[in-house]
Amino acid sequence: MLRRLANRRQVLGAGLSLALCARAGGAEPLASVTAIRDGHLLLVPVWVGPMPAALFVLDTGAAVTVIDTAWAQRAKLALGPGLTLGAPGREGGLAARALAETTLTVGGATRSLKAAAADLAGLRRALSSEVQGVLGHDFLSAYNLTADFAEGRVVLAPGGAVRPTGSHDMRVAGQPFVQARVIHRGRALSGTFGVDTGADTAVHLLAQRTAAAFPDLTTTDAQGATIAGPQTLRLAPIDALELGGARITGLTANAADDARPAGAGPDYAGRIGAPALRGMILTLDYPGAWFSLTPTPGP
Repeated sequence: MLRRLANRRQVLGAGLSLALCARAGGAEPLASVTAIRDGHLLLVPVWVGPMPAALFVLDTGAAVTVIDTAWAQRAKLALGPGLTLGAPGREGGLAARALAETTLTVGGATRSLKAAAADLAGLRRALSSEVQGVLGHDFLSAYNLTADFAEGRVVLAPGGAVRPTGSHDMRVAGQPFVQARVIHRGRALSGTFGVDTGADTAVHLLAQRTAAAFPDLTTTDAQGATIAGPQTLRLAPIDALELGGARITGLTANAADDARPAGAGPDYAGRIGAPALRGMILTLDYPGAWFSLTPTPGP
């Protein structure tokens, strides 16, 4: 989770034929909820056990759902032993406590899972909304997820149905990984990128690969904040991101990501964050291992 960064973007169509549907592959949606847009991020209402709904960041880059410790205690969730959770793009991790099996509900979608509890005060300071958690891969991976970043709508449906024309391969390993290419001044960096809707910078590039692909990249130092603590950013504009048949321009990249997530693979190049998806409809079918990306239809 990084501080809010302004991005000017322009989407050039590239033969996209998909549009947002309330159904995924013909299946009735289990949940269709209105999200709160906090900067570029989507916050969704989540029910934890008998507690009233609380706002959680929709975070496809988080392997584990994290609940604020104070909220977990109010929900009378038993705190277990300590553990360290990985934080995308940052060495080290987040100090947390294991939770016993917990029931989470989003709309009509309910899962029981072993979440974690951690102090999320730093996350709240980075946002303008009172969030109580991060909704991660352990919850989302059972579904076909559609996130409309223009309209602030999140739909969960059964996954693994018929794959639509125009979709693209996705590898699922603790988070979704897709093929993408970053282009800047005639040079390109291609590889596997994690889809991280909880990241508030458009593109995070793995430092080692950035130095080789863009040796003359001029960056500006900045300070960001993840849920695990501060992160040093080296920001630079990039010419384009090619993802899912779309060419997206006017984005800012952080050239200093310094950690590979588990399951990333040898060609891992970085993460794609929420600002790159502004004005887009993203569908991630976890069970079917495909994704699609399309501009939000105009009025």
